[in-house]
Amino acid sequence: MAQALAEGDVRGVMSPLADDFSGVTWNLDARGARLLLQRELRAREQLRARIFDIEVDLRGESRAVATFQAVLTGGSGLIPETGRWYRVESGWRLDGNDWKLVSAEWEPVAGRR
Repeated sequence: MAQALAEGDVRGVMSPLADDFSGVTWNLDARGARLLLQRELRAREQLRARIFDIEVDLRGESRAVATFQAVLTGGSGLIPETGRWYRVESGWRLDGNDWKLVSAEWEPVAGRR
């Protein structure tokens, strides 16, 4: 997803999102997340994500929770141009052979608000 974001590939960023995705923090569904991403890419075209400190907790055979730190840069509004550091918790579900992102919750750790 981070590579697709750097390439401005909305479809690539969105492909892991489940149809029932919930972006808890900003009350986004999959459509809302896509619209936000498209808006930010049109405004700057330089969105970048650096992801680190990834921890994955498998919950049975078909569920997982991944927590990580992310630094986002290059935005124009909710994602600031100068960058913001977030702590993220994401929920994943195995769908056939693919893991789908079903939920994400994030909080800013540092950066402009």
